[in-house]
Amino acid sequence: MKKGLVAAALAAPLAVIPGTALATTSGGYGGGSSVSIQQNADWDTDGMSLDVGLYVRCSGTGGLGSVEVTVTQQQGAANAIGTGPQNVTCDGKTRLVNVTVFGTKYNAGYAKAKATVYTPSNLARPAATAARTITLIAV
Repeated sequence: MKKGLVAAALAAPLAVIPGTALATTSGGYGGGSSVSIQQNADWDTDGMSLDVGLYVRCSGTGGLGSVEVTVTQQQGAANAIGTGPQNVTCDGKTRLVNVTVFGTKYNAGYAKAKATVYTPSNLARPAATAARTITLIAV
């Protein structure tokens, strides 16, 4: 009986809110690299920019790699879409990185985000990617 209660207590924090997805990370060509996208993004009230938080680990020995974030939001028949880049240090350490995404006018609410990490040894092929539904919150 106690085992069942413990299992239920451990599983409860892992519940997913309907309409959202957990960030998914897939390795690419930079073994040891990873990226995850935070659930909430700061939506500037002008609607033209977002600040998206990521946890990025880029493999390497200290060179500069990059991460690129694309955010798409369905708005009736059209989509708001924008992209933002950021340099990252590739030394195998996980870091919190903030990426500013500029694009067409976003609204507060839900959007789809995709993050892609590139290592200095191969800036043409993704080392890791992640995608999830995020919430745009006015700041």
